[in-house]
Amino acid sequence: SSSRPKTPNELAVRILLAGFTAIFTIIIISVLALGVILDLGLDLSVLIALYVSLLPTTIGALLPSIGISGINRMSENRIIIKSGKAIEAAGDTDSLLLDKTGTITRGSRTAIEFIPLGKHSKKEVGEAAFMCSWDDETA
Repeated sequence: SSSRPKTPNELAVRILLAGFTAIFTIIIISVLALGVILDLGLDLSVLIALYVSLLPTTIGALLPSIGISGINRMSENRIIIKSGKAIEAAGDTDSLLLDKTGTITRGSRTAIEFIPLGKHSKKEVGEAAFMCSWDDETA
């Protein structure tokens, strides 16, 4: 099966979650060792319950920062993002269809080249394009 490459945000989140998991594991092992050394009578099931309850908190803490990071990355490329769902959709996009004005990518129309077909000249195609956009409010 083909899969898309991970985005920088996804890689950062994966590394951060692995780091938090390692930190929580070290904390639980340290508390267990301290309990054994000081003979505190800590129950292993309580420590496991603490460990399990700590892990999901990292995900909730990361979600806002992921969204902000995605919005910042898109704004660096002059793309306005209105929601977190838009960022997720952009990460899964592998093709983009543009409208005739090109406003999706440039914000203004710019013809790079006219390629006439059949018996028409470049001048005729240019004049036709000019006349088509003469009264266009999107220009």
